[in-house]
Amino acid sequence: MAPPPDADPLDGPTLAAGADGLPTAGDGAGQVWDPAIAHQLSTAERGQRYQLGALLGRGGMGEVVAALDTRVGREVAVKRLRDPGNPEATARLLREGRVQGRLEHPAVPPVHDLDVDEDDQPFIAMKRLTGATLAQILQLPGAGDPAIAGQYARPKLLRAFIDVCLAVEFAHTRGVIHRDLKPSNIILGDFGECYVLDWGVAYLAGEPKRPRSNATPPLGSLSVAARAALAASHLPGPEASLMVTRDSSEDALSGAVVGTPGYMAPEQLHGETEPAAAVDIYSLGCVLFELLSGEPLHPRGQAAMTSTLEGCDARPSARSPGREVPPELDAICVRATSMAPADRFPSARALADAVSAHLDGDRDHAMRAELARVELDLAQRALEGLQAADDPERRKLAMRAAARALALDPTLTDAAELVSLLMLRRPDHVPPEVQRRLDELDAEGARAHGALVRVAFVGYLLMLPLLLWAGVRSWLPIVLAYGGLIVHVVVASLPPRGRETGRRRLLVNVGINVGIIFLLGRMVGPFVVAPALAATMLLIYATHPYATRLLLLWGVFLGAALLPWVLELAGVLPSTQHVEGGLFTMTSSFLDLRPVPAQLLPIGFTVVLLTVAGYHAYRLTRRNREAQVHLELQAWQLSQLVPSASPRSGVFTSLVRTMVRK
Repeated sequence: MAPPPDADPLDGPTLAAGADGLPTAGDGAGQVWDPAIAHQLSTAERGQRYQLGALLGRGGMGEVVAALDTRVGREVAVKRLRDPGNPEATARLLREGRVQGRLEHPAVPPVHDLDVDEDDQPFIAMKRLTGATLAQILQLPGAGDPAIAGQYARPKLLRAFIDVCLAVEFAHTRGVIHRDLKPSNIILGDFGECYVLDWGVAYLAGEPKRPRSNATPPLGSLSVAARAALAASHLPGPEASLMVTRDSSEDALSGAVVGTPGYMAPEQLHGETEPAAAVDIYSLGCVLFELLSGEPLHPRGQAAMTSTLEGCDARPSARSPGREVPPELDAICVRATSMAPADRFPSARALADAVSAHLDGDRDHAMRAELARVELDLAQRALEGLQAADDPERRKLAMRAAARALALDPTLTDAAELVSLLMLRRPDHVPPEVQRRLDELDAEGARAHGALVRVAFVGYLLMLPLLLWAGVRSWLPIVLAYGGLIVHVVVASLPPRGRETGRRRLLVNVGINVGIIFLLGRMVGPFVVAPALAATMLLIYATHPYATRLLLLWGVFLGAALLPWVLELAGVLPSTQHVEGGLFTMTSSFLDLRPVPAQLLPIGFTVVLLTVAGYHAYRLTRRNREAQVHLELQAWQLSQLVPSASPRSGVFTSLVRTMVRK
């Protein structure tokens, strides 16, 4: 803009170079440009404006490098060709810069410059983006999974998808069809922003085409397999963009087949009509399917062409049942990827509105009720099969179908009753998953038993000074007893290695304890400490996770307690107790039994046995109580599934009675 006629063109603020080299306002009269700034700008105009840095990315035809715009002082991304001698790539790069520069939208990276470098090679200088492509995000564990909350949870990705749809709608209103929408051309920024990239193969409405010769038949006249083979023969990679022209005289950028296999609409592969907004809507539907299911709608390579032309099931819930895709999103994907363009959404905005309505909580209740009935019928048939034989797979099918029916229609009482029935009725056979969990619990119980053995060992060690104080006649029994205790502790502390190994270790420990009980019966008499120790050991080992024969354990420990007395009575061993004149006298074959320690020994053993038995009983009671509380809470929660006022007289009445009796 020219200055007023009466104004001096040199009057006004002076621009001078600051400490960082950028121009700043000064006070010098008549001087607008500092010499340093003038030299910097003139140098930049001579081809040294952009200082190139690290490589940011590389594609089939071009690469993107970081750069510093020395004229403005900002970081940019410079896109240039990998093969400067390729005229098709050159035309595509220039086209991308001009098309992208025309689209002033927050989701379209702004183009700052479109020029040639000192080697006369074209380049685009655009905003430098920070973030990750949607293709990279979808490779992350749990991306798009509703059960995982985080940076890339499903609701956040769906909101980003809405932004992409609106950016594409903006381009459509300007007469621009992208033609190559795919996850790798969508970037999610670090601060919630979203960008649509690679406008190099975009179609401009009203763009003139060169006349086509009749040497090559149109792709639409070829068979499905022939069209797929022709397209695949021009494909440089499984996810690369594709351009196939009908003959060499036609403008390559108005080619018959343009896009990426697996995301191209069927009419793109036919190549018989001018591209319309419907081709981008189809691609957006493919992107939405991949976002929801975690895998592409179509396979890669030539198989993608065949799948696109023949059609496939576009319901994400059918491809990935575990992701629990709502039926509304299923319907959106199916409509967006319809074979006929007229059956798709009328615009990208309509597609965005449909996804937004789902996020806002809108539900198609009639459709959900119908789907719930279908799932209920499936569960009912699976349940009927359980009456003849308890098949774990049928039980899983019935439970999952009934749960899906209840999720689709929470008012469906029959589904709630069926879920309750399946959860309350015990299977005839333990499923493998449950057995593995039971094995884990048994291993935890074995480790807890090992901890109890270590506690008991400490008590036995505390008794050793009393035994020594009582006076030792023979060291062999004491060495055998405490040696057995050490082996007992070692065996009980070994990490669990399965049920069979655990049972063998249990037998070893029981044998060691039988020997200790026998030796104690000889040390201090068969009727003082030995019976109490046998009762304590029976209590502990009867609750061991690997003990299955209680009667056998009872007989073994009873025999260990009575064996010394039986052998003494039979005259095999010297007697350690005498009854005469109303006196009950006990002697020891291994100890002198001095008066004071002889009285303290029974007291010490009593304290140890009471401590071990009490600790074990308390721990066992607490575990049982916790399990009981858990079961009662689970039963209460389950009872809330079915309204209390609802009579249990629906379609399952007779079936329920039959199965409850079983």
